[in-house]
Amino acid sequence: MKSKYFFSLAFLSASLAAGDVSALPASARLYQQVYGYKVSCLLCHASGGGSAVTSYGKDFLRAGANSTSFKKIEKKDSDGDGIENIKEILAKANAGDKRSTPAEVGTWLDNLGSVYIPKDELEKLFPNYSQFAAVEGSLSELQSAYLQNKLSKVVDDDKVPTFYFAIKNGKKEAVGQLVSAKSSEGKTLITGIAVGTDGKILNLKVLGGELAKSADEKLNAFLKSLEGKDVSTLPAKPSSVSDQLVLESASRSLYLMQTVFGGAK
Repeated sequence: MKSKYFFSLAFLSASLAAGDVSALPASARLYQQVYGYKVSCLLCHASGGGSAVTSYGKDFLRAGANSTSFKKIEKKDSDGDGIENIKEILAKANAGDKRSTPAEVGTWLDNLGSVYIPKDELEKLFPNYSQFAAVEGSLSELQSAYLQNKLSKVVDDDKVPTFYFAIKNGKKEAVGQLVSAKSSEGKTLITGIAVGTDGKILNLKVLGGELAKSADEKLNAFLKSLEGKDVSTLPAKPSSVSDQLVLESASRSLYLMQTVFGGAK
């Protein structure tokens, strides 16, 4: 008998709100909502997703890294080219690269349809897989309301989720997410979460963030203890900050997957 949390991976394209689902990072898609056009990972990353953060990306992070942060840094000159960010944004220039200006925007917006797959991170999450696919979408109003009912707080990234699929013999066998959580002191922990079609956690890995450097054997043991859990069997709130952030990330991801793959429309 299938668990009530069973995920239909084939249900994804129908369950996300209508619209473009190209695999741009969540922050880039929030940028699109604010300014009305697509951008590439090169706005915040020097060589694409996962690479060194640009000066604009750093300003965005300092401003809170959410949909309101863009407005907060419009008057800054992040890349130091003498032109305010907002003037570059309106001209579709890259405010994180001084080589891109309103007079010569460059090629940073070329190839927006290409999909960035963080293969190194995914191979850590799915050690028995080498083929992956990605999809992004926007939650419908009803999906957002459903998720809000499940979580105490829904962040901007939850509304434009990215899912990564582990594929074997042409079949999507599991789904994963990379989730960032922030402590009360503003320090982040990025966790990778792999989930099976039965809605149970297959694997959890700490992949980055300021708190990743302090990851220890106790945290690794806590990560291991969550394997096999689903959204209904997650433990009570743990004591350490890192464990709390891992649990928060796992809970957010599992409820989001339930929202999308479980059929909430």
